[in-house]
Amino acid sequence: MQDRIISFVTERSRISAGRMRELMFKTGELSTDAGSVLSGEAAVKEGLMDELGGLSDALNCLYRLIGHNQARQDAIAGEAIRAIRKAQGRSRSGGAAQSSRRA
Repeated sequence: MQDRIISFVTERSRISAGRMRELMFKTGELSTDAGSVLSGEAAVKEGLMDELGGLSDALNCLYRLIGHNQARQDAIAGEAIRAIRKAQGRSRSGGAAQSSRRA
């Protein structure tokens, strides 16, 4: 279970697996012997979080990410539409040429 937690966290942050293990297994600092507790600033320094902020900061970040992804999806969709129109134009002109040869 601990390996799954370490993998999950390290795949989604900048902390190394080794450092994550050090923090997880650092007992004796708490009455529960559960490992390390980090402040927000320490978590950023360790690479567990990118930055500190409140709910509005988190929402603004989310909206930026959505907007970035939406712009990328719009660009891909635009390319697909242009390719379809170009292919339709070729089939129309090819079809017209074939029908004129038959006549």
